[in-house]
Amino acid sequence: MAENTHRHAYDWWTDERNTELIELLHTEMGIEEIADRTGRSVNAIKAQCVNLLPPDLVVSQSSSVPRLRETSTCGCTCSRIGWSGRTG
Repeated sequence: MAENTHRHAYDWWTDERNTELIELLHTEMGIEEIADRTGRSVNAIKAQCVNLLPPDLVVSQSSSVPRLRETSTCGCTCSRIGWSGRTG
């Protein structure tokens, strides 16, 4: 059995981790770098982006990252998880 190299692979997504993900999405980082930074797999990042989008918005995992980047700039997703747009 292969050992998992993602340090947060089985951790729950908390509000703090969701906020971190949203903040990283607002940077120029690619999804691979975001996955490394958060200790998650690329697929875990994509799946969580789907979960953070409004429930009535149906998207695939492959389009979830750009869609969340677009949607979160208007505040609808950010306000749902309490993200105010401030970093640092």
